Amino acid sequence: VIFDNHYPPSTNDALLQARSIQIAPQVTGKLIELPVKNHQEVKKGQLLFKIDPRTYEQKYRAAKSQLRSAELKFKQLVENIKESKVKIKFQKEALADTYSYYKQNAELHKKGFVSATKFNNVSASYVEAKTKVLEQQEALKKAEAQLGEKEKEQNHIIKLAKAKLATAKIQLKETTVYAPNSGFLTNVYVSD
Repeated sequence: VIFDNHYPPSTNDALLQARSIQIAPQVTGKLIELPVKNHQEVKKGQLLFKIDPRTYEQKYRAAKSQLRSAELKFKQLVENIKESKVKIKFQKEALADTYSYYKQNAELHKKGFVSATKFNNVSASYVEAKTKVLEQQEALKKAEAQLGEKEKEQNHIIKLAKAKLATAKIQLKETTVYAPNSGFLTNVYVSD
């Protein structure tokens, strides 16, 4: 759809000065509404034409979904690290209890009050608890390092998703065109 003044008003008897504005859609699509006609007076803000917005609504919804997905992925990475820190805290508390029990049994074993089998079991439990804490701490370090890398990558993905969403929002808005000023329409024509 193009609203244009290809033929400026002219006459041999007078000088006519007119201001003309070319109006054309910024997006493509099927014209679904054209409530104005050639040589019609329009007011500023009056609807001139509308393009089928369904394609642009779908693009907008998809961009919004991509942004939500990117934000959720990043949030999940952060939550996993928080969860690992909580697990380490509890494992350290369990390790402290296990160490205390190990120390008691070591003293009692030296004095002959605890059998070698029981002491070996207590020792194995202590070593297992200590190993779990060390493994969890190592996993946390790796996860935090990955988060640093993922954070850069994810921030880039989130920025791209936000840009796509902004573009889709603008395109959707551009499916409806209003008169930028009051005046008369001339040379209204629709092309495929």
